[in-house]
Amino acid sequence: MKIYYYLSKSKNRRIQLESIDIYALLFLNEQGILSQPQFYEFYCLLKHISEAALRRKMSRWNNANIINKRKVKIRNGYEMAIINLTHEGLTILKKLV
Repeated sequence: MKIYYYLSKSKNRRIQLESIDIYALLFLNEQGILSQPQFYEFYCLLKHISEAALRRKMSRWNNANIINKRKVKIRNGYEMAIINLTHEGLTILKKLV
């Protein structure tokens, strides 16, 4: 498994991306927009991971501006996390693929 490192411009932090993460980001780019449960289901096909671990990973990606994660209100007061790839995330994929 190959590991890539990305230096976040916003906070000067290094983000570690495994090849599985790259495949997941490519899928997100292909789909355009996904809910967090949908992204979790796809990621579990690639690698076994708990929901909490994936949420932490996605928070790091959101802080590094690789993905955009936002909450959308749906019926009966529930909220759902919606994820899409940012321009910087797309730039990373272009460099790696």
